[in-house]
Amino acid sequence: NMLNVIYKLAGKQAGEFTAEEQEIIAGPSEKDIVYSGLEEVMSVAVEETKDTAKQLNITLKLAAWVNAINKIDRCYTCLLYTSDAADDLLCVDLGGRRIIKKKK
Repeated sequence: NMLNVIYKLAGKQAGEFTAEEQEIIAGPSEKDIVYSGLEEVMSVAVEETKDTAKQLNITLKLAAWVNAINKIDRCYTCLLYTSDAADDLLCVDLGGRRIIKKKK
């Protein structure tokens, strides 16, 4: 266990550390890590929404919708490409669309 290694290296027993030292040794909680990740995701989304609103001269609400639809489109394009490529790599264009070969 990592805590035992720290205790041994510090030459102390578990109860000999202050509350602050024990908190630092324990590290962030799962909740702290999740909140940290959510904060990062939301910060990026807000900046993307502001940029889209400014570029297209639209409201923030509409910009959020535009960004959401674009993200969905990218996911489906990727899924189509992966699915079709698994079927036949030579019959798929770079956008993931199936190439229909005309019969002569």
